[in-house]
Amino acid sequence: MYPVSEAYKAAIRARTRTDRVTGTLTLTDGTVLPLTAAELMSGSLTLDNQCVTGEELAFGCAYLGQAALNLRTALSRHAFYGARLCLAYGLQLPDGQWEEVPLGSYTVAEAERRALYVSIKAYDNLLALQRRYDGTVLQGTAYELLGQIADACGLTLGQTAGEVAALNENAALVCQIGPEDGLKSWRDCASAVAQLVGGFAAADRAGRLVIRPFAAAACAALGPGDRSEAGISDLRCHYAALSIETANGRFAAGNEQDSGLTMTITEMPLAEKGLPEMRAQIAEHLFAVLQKLDYTPATVTMPGDPALELGDRLALPTADAVPETLVTHLVWKFRGEMTLKGVGKNPYLAGAATHTDAQLRSLQKQAGANKIIYYSFTNGSDIKVKD
Repeated sequence: MYPVSEAYKAAIRARTRTDRVTGTLTLTDGTVLPLTAAELMSGSLTLDNQCVTGEELAFGCAYLGQAALNLRTALSRHAFYGARLCLAYGLQLPDGQWEEVPLGSYTVAEAERRALYVSIKAYDNLLALQRRYDGTVLQGTAYELLGQIADACGLTLGQTAGEVAALNENAALVCQIGPEDGLKSWRDCASAVAQLVGGFAAADRAGRLVIRPFAAAACAALGPGDRSEAGISDLRCHYAALSIETANGRFAAGNEQDSGLTMTITEMPLAEKGLPEMRAQIAEHLFAVLQKLDYTPATVTMPGDPALELGDRLALPTADAVPETLVTHLVWKFRGEMTLKGVGKNPYLAGAATHTDAQLRSLQKQAGANKIIYYSFTNGSDIKVKD
């Protein structure tokens, strides 16, 4: 959750509120257009983002956040391509002061002219990672790899070495990304690093590259009076084991005989190399994070609160229990309702595997058997040879 004051938390849950949206739209020719609610068609501003691609919890997603709005303007739609969009949400507190919550930095990728407005779709700064990966060899810890990825794509890394190291013990491993890993874009590279440390890649509200974890503790409680509607599952996602399947071996952690779920990772570039002991250690460290993420899948509709973020854990009190869910999908609409979703696999179907999964694993092993891997080593210090 974006850090906000207690006064903000009280005001955003009040039955009435006074709020605003401000921002700028910087065109490629340098023209800066100020934005307020008056320039936007009513109900058109929407932010849409997610941190898993399927209907099951996963590590390593790098999803593009999207902003959509309808702008009242006489300018041609062609003027908006590549423009930089920066937005902020303002909420008036009981004492009359305004508290601002940044909504992010976006690049306009689509613009369509209508009679009274231009319909705009923009994507956050992960769009810069969509460039084709050129095979440059990257080497170092998770923090160093992220820095190299950010530099290659013209982004700023939004975390310190200590913050990345705190995500997972795997962050301290020295790893290498190269052309033999089969990664197609720089976004795939960031995804591989996020997977290694048990989080997901994202652009923060300042547009910087970050890796975010899934929260182990609830940051807010949404009681019946704070939500319009809630669909809370009767099942609980409890992960009892984690399995990494590589081209030349399988590495597991936890107890697969337990009644809980098993997260199976069939594609993990940074676990395809190194000694078996190191790869088994990667699985153990990832499972140490995973086993703390017990949660209940749910879908919640509520008055919008843009301070909530992907990966947040929310408590959903009911008459007989207080289930908690993880935010994996988020849709926020200015002066409209917000939809939060936490997806999860049904434990009763935990043992089910599709024929397609088996075929993909078989192909992966066949391809790995014919792969030649080159390692790049750098001496940590000078070596002196006698005479």
